Amino acid sequence: MDTAVVVIVIVLLVAVVAAVAFVVAARVSAGQKRAERERQRQETAMVMTPDGRVSPTAIKVGDVLAIEGTDHLVVGSVRYEEDGFTWMEHLLEDTSRTWLSVEDDEGVLETVLWRQIKGTGLEPTDQQVTHDGVTYAFDERGRAAYSTGGSTGLPAQGHMEYADYQGPDGKRLGFERFTSGSWEVAAGAVVHPTDLTVWARSADA
Repeated sequence: MDTAVVVIVIVLLVAVVAAVAFVVAARVSAGQKRAERERQRQETAMVMTPDGRVSPTAIKVGDVLAIEGTDHLVVGSVRYEEDGFTWMEHLLEDTSRTWLSVEDDEGVLETVLWRQIKGTGLEPTDQQVTHDGVTYAFDERGRAAYSTGGSTGLPAQGHMEYADYQGPDGKRLGFERFTSGSWEVAAGAVVHPTDLTVWARSADA
């Protein structure tokens, strides 16, 4: 066979292989894009409330929360896990160590705004605890593993102990103890869903 013919055949074969590879790659890329769009659609559906707002369960570092008309930037988050049950606490940017806890217990969503209080001398040793004229009844106590994101002042992961008390009109009193530290006390109030709006950070930010 003439050398020129051989070269032409080889060039044609290479071109055909390249064309086939291009078509396959294009189809794979298109399939991946469709799968990614579907994944994003499903995720969006999961984090939207029935009235079209972003669900508190989707809050992440960098989001802005409008709570009762005041905007708060989320600067850190802590994810807790105890016996397969998980909940979140988000640190808001201010000087008073304010947190928003988000707990979804079998479809019942509760969001509580917490403000750390110091110098109380309180410990979760009784069935009732009184603070600032309000009496709180013991609710639950446990120990959970945690992991952090953003700026929280906590290690990346560890364990903590907690005790929760409930008062009248949605009031809460919480105790948390990390590692072998002392009890930290916070006073909380339940935030109604209509008083909380999540302004999600752009995925490209």
